[in-house]
Amino acid sequence: MNRVLAHTGARYPIVQAPMGWIARTPLASAVSRAGGLGIIETSSGETAACQHEIRQMVALGLPFGVNLPIRFLKDDAMLRFVCESGIRFVTTSAGSPAKFIAPLHAAGIVVYHAVPTLEMALKCVEAGVDGLVVEGAEGGGFKNPEEVGTLVLLQAIREKVDVPLIAAGGIVDGRGMAAAFALGAEAIQMGTRFVASAESPVHDGYKNAIVNASTTGTLMLNKQGTPCIRALKTDWSQPVYEAGVLPADAFKGIQGVYFGGDMNAAPALAGQSAGLIHSVASAQQIIEQTVAEFHAITA
Repeated sequence: MNRVLAHTGARYPIVQAPMGWIARTPLASAVSRAGGLGIIETSSGETAACQHEIRQMVALGLPFGVNLPIRFLKDDAMLRFVCESGIRFVTTSAGSPAKFIAPLHAAGIVVYHAVPTLEMALKCVEAGVDGLVVEGAEGGGFKNPEEVGTLVLLQAIREKVDVPLIAAGGIVDGRGMAAAFALGAEAIQMGTRFVASAESPVHDGYKNAIVNASTTGTLMLNKQGTPCIRALKTDWSQPVYEAGVLPADAFKGIQGVYFGGDMNAAPALAGQSAGLIHSVASAQQIIEQTVAEFHAITA
């Protein structure tokens, strides 16, 4: 049994990424039921709604985790709530986890921090995290403007640290999982693949845009500023990419993308792995095929 499975209680070392508004009970419970680890997001900033989702997942009795994006939390309400809710596993991201580790550990919670660089990984291990989510530049959403791919980042971090690593960015199947494990990962995290799943709450227009995207179908936006993000090439993102600057109100229409299927309402976040996704499938199909392919390759 590997360390990520021991930490999470999941059957398979496959984690669903914490995407704002998307990573809620319908998707997370489907992933957890299929043997993976569903994660509930809190990055949407909808504190009451996210707390309701966490309560629902606790009531279902499935293994799951919660993501705490440090930079996006307005106060410590979500941290306190998570510490009191009986959760076993938390991922932290977007900032330094140093202040969060002690209260989470005191509540008996395992903490993994998402890192885009070796330097950040070393700092987090020194601060006492239990593991790391190693986020390569191929992934969708919020990114480090200094791009390091998953392949290189995993090797660099594994060379220096001994904590368990979850590989994220560019992985959609058992082939990617086998590659990640060969480089020292003990689990994988998939975001874009689960956005294009049957149980994902997003509009079919968004799922189809992912399925129809090529491997060069995403752009890194706002590399000179914060936040730097990876999103699908659209009529919205192309001029933003050329201008080099993200509009201040870029995310105002994000729910229009997610739930209205308007691909030009805001940046349609997705990873380069969109080019490897050829159909919408159920969470169970995704996980079972990934595990079967992983075993076939590693054998």
